[in-house]
Amino acid sequence: MTALLRYQAALLLRSQRWLAPVLLYAAVLAVGVRPGDPVADSLGLAAGGLLPVTAWLVRLCLTGEPDAARHCTAAAAGPVRVHAAALLTGL
Repeated sequence: MTALLRYQAALLLRSQRWLAPVLLYAAVLAVGVRPGDPVADSLGLAAGGLLPVTAWLVRLCLTGEPDAARHCTAAAAGPVRVHAAALLTGL
């Protein structure tokens, strides 16, 4: 499973598709979190921004691999393990 996680992470990092969700999350934090505000407000904003970004990253991980490569990986390791590795990488 570790090899599958490393494979999925390498696919995601090399594709640079992760950059847009991370920049969106950084922008939300830069605009919404101000010094002097209560900590609960800042944590709520961070959690509210993290949900769509995480969903976006999981979607990128699940669709980032070409179909032929996904079928080869599924034949080698099993389709359930490949899908679980993609989900865990996105999370």
